[in-house]
Amino acid sequence: MMKSGLLLKWTIGILVGLLVLGGATAMAYYYDKPGYSIIDYPQSIYESIFKKPKAPEIVDQKVEGGCGARVWWVDNALDEDGVRFYRRIVGQPNFVAIQITGPHAGIPGSFDDNNLPVGTYEYRVGVFNEYGTSYSNISEQIVIDNDACGNEPLPIEPLNPVITALERVKDQACTVRVYFNDNSTDEDGIRIYRSEWNDPDVLLADLPPNNGPTGSYDDTNIPPGHYTYQVSAYNTNGESFSQLSDEIEITEQECGQANLNPGIVLVTPNIVLISTATPTPAAQAKACVWKAVLNVFVREGPGASLYPEITAVESGVELPVVGQSEDEQFWAVELQPGVIGYVSKAEKFGLTTGDCTVPILKDPKAPPTPVPSQVPASLPQCSDGVDNDGDRVVDMRDTGCRNPTDNSE
Repeated sequence: MMKSGLLLKWTIGILVGLLVLGGATAMAYYYDKPGYSIIDYPQSIYESIFKKPKAPEIVDQKVEGGCGARVWWVDNALDEDGVRFYRRIVGQPNFVAIQITGPHAGIPGSFDDNNLPVGTYEYRVGVFNEYGTSYSNISEQIVIDNDACGNEPLPIEPLNPVITALERVKDQACTVRVYFNDNSTDEDGIRIYRSEWNDPDVLLADLPPNNGPTGSYDDTNIPPGHYTYQVSAYNTNGESFSQLSDEIEITEQECGQANLNPGIVLVTPNIVLISTATPTPAAQAKACVWKAVLNVFVREGPGASLYPEITAVESGVELPVVGQSEDEQFWAVELQPGVIGYVSKAEKFGLTTGDCTVPILKDPKAPPTPVPSQVPASLPQCSDGVDNDGDRVVDMRDTGCRNPTDNSE
């Protein structure tokens, strides 16, 4: 007879072996990579939940200066790549990005929205990294009703650039390279400014549209001094400025007083950079392309409440932009030759790259609103066991019929 202790050991060993084998089988079913953990599957869900930055919070808001708004918020994230501030006119469906900054490092802050026309506005904050954007709550409504604020539509200024770095160009101690993110898709040009301590800004360059998400500019043969830089994007509605860069010092030992660039004239704002260097041919502008950042419906016209869906596109799908709606709030994208659909310009649905100076198209005619069905004057009898009203349900189980004992119509 087998001893009970030995039997118990065998039983435990078999159970442990089954658990190990079963666990290994379950892991292999999902993924065969060594060291795989179940929290890695599916990767997109894990990243969207655990790797996006923690959502910020709007804590207060008020009218500022009669025609502006100030919004206070708390940044709860330490792993963001930047912050976007959004505004919506109450009654419109989508928020529109109005300002972008670099990482905010988990501290409270505020932002201003100035020169607003009369209206009612709401705000939102989004912090983003490579895995996505996390949004704050929506602010309380801010009402601008000062007669001095005007009744004109909001001018659509370009989104501000953000300076990301300054560096000395290798083997060129007197040259500073300014790196920036170009967040605008509707700019007419880029301007580079430099200031020395308390002296006024000097316009170094008035450049054509950047046509890309990033850019750089080389400030060459700089005389000794302490300098800061700003970059702006401008269009006919205004000019939007980056933050002021960190200070960089150019010493006399590095460059000397004689190293002023004879080929560059430092000019006052609104005067184009003059250079004796051989001009570089302008790169051909890339076509405007819209890329979905989440699953989005493409509709027959601009507006979710008026136009039916043509199709749904998944996150990451890219479509060429061929125009925009009459109110300039929707992109017209080409699904296939001759088939045009509309998507919102809001950045939470998709982003654009390339030259997006596209024509305004005439909006498609909205389909007629369906007329509600009329209740029949007399309902079929319930108890005859026949489908009198053609709804494929026997009338005695249908609520849309009358009881045989009920003679009312």
